[in-house]
Amino acid sequence: MGRRFHASVFLSLALVLASAPAFAQSAQAQPAPRASTSRRSAGYKWDSVGALILHTNPPKARVSLDGVYVGTADQLGPIQLPKGEHTLHIEAPGYEPSDTIVKFDKPGAQTLNVELKRRTPPAPAKPAPGR
Repeated sequence: MGRRFHASVFLSLALVLASAPAFAQSAQAQPAPRASTSRRSAGYKWDSVGALILHTNPPKARVSLDGVYVGTADQLGPIQLPKGEHTLHIEAPGYEPSDTIVKFDKPGAQTLNVELKRRTPPAPAKPAPGR
């Protein structure tokens, strides 16, 4: 039985080695497809965006743009926006929220200063008369 086992291992090894060149050819990396010669770019064309420079009071107000939270005003740099109208929502604890429409008709920078109004605390309840 020892010889049969060795013969079967030898035969299996011979089959694996015989098929190795065919496997190696099929596993070779295929050449990458040729790059297109057309120009592609990420983002918007330079002449279709504007930059919004935002300053708020309080400085750490939360900023949402077109319904998407983008960060606190103190951490934002200029925000690039495509031409058109955009809704800017600014809020902070203890302040009334602000909604502003920002419109870009042409490329360039716009600076926006937003001063949030403090919420007035509710007046203390007066005691009922006669008590």
